[in-house]
Amino acid sequence: SRSLIQWWIHNYTDSNDYNGVELNLSGSNGSLLTANSGSVGADSLFDFGCGTGTECDFYGNGTAQIKLPTSGPPALPTGANLSGGTAPLEANGSAGNSGQYLESQGAGNTPTWGTPSGAGGWSFVESTGAIASPAAGSTYGIQSTNTIGAVTTTPNWPLVAPSSCTLSSVQYQVDVSGTKDTSADTVTFAVYDQTKTTTFTDTEATTQFETTAPSISQLFPSDSISQGDKFYCTMTTPASWGTQPTNVYIGCQVWCH
Repeated sequence: SRSLIQWWIHNYTDSNDYNGVELNLSGSNGSLLTANSGSVGADSLFDFGCGTGTECDFYGNGTAQIKLPTSGPPALPTGANLSGGTAPLEANGSAGNSGQYLESQGAGNTPTWGTPSGAGGWSFVESTGAIASPAAGSTYGIQSTNTIGAVTTTPNWPLVAPSSCTLSSVQYQVDVSGTKDTSADTVTFAVYDQTKTTTFTDTEATTQFETTAPSISQLFPSDSISQGDKFYCTMTTPASWGTQPTNVYIGCQVWCH
């Protein structure tokens, strides 16, 4: 038997357009013919198409698998399977980053990759044992083992953000026992992103250790943190103490939505 399929074709090799292209599927070696100028040469580069106002349907196993309408984008009536481990879905040549999603930009516009926020929020609560006689001019980081790291930016067990989101609230709690610092020296608290090596400025708060329970207002930052970022809360002491406090206990709660 002989099967014929007819298309319009543009040949990039000879820059000609051909109408009534005929694909001969008979025998073991098919041939590509044109109604007006014979066979298309070997190794030619060409586009397939249909006439103006005609929809092109490409069938597989008796079902239209690809439909090229007279207007609008192609349709895949039976869906598409991105198989294997190296078949990315791209938008404007970008496959996005891990954890992102395609976000519609409205009719007629290309979707873009977005980062989830608002859903899957999380919070962490951390506290320390007594920091005995905290040294002046030092930064302490609260570790996820509920112990204190007396290293400026490298606690051994930082927290890990389970998802990307925007920090929505930070609350610090402090308790000072024994000797208080009556000189009203400023102590600064903040959240530090170890992965990005940056302090979230919206999370910075200051207080003095003059009383047993120094007051620190709840903060409502707008800093963004990425999934997988390692972070922890920090306390930075003044360059010098008027009176060095005996023991300090720190608590820190971070909300992200």
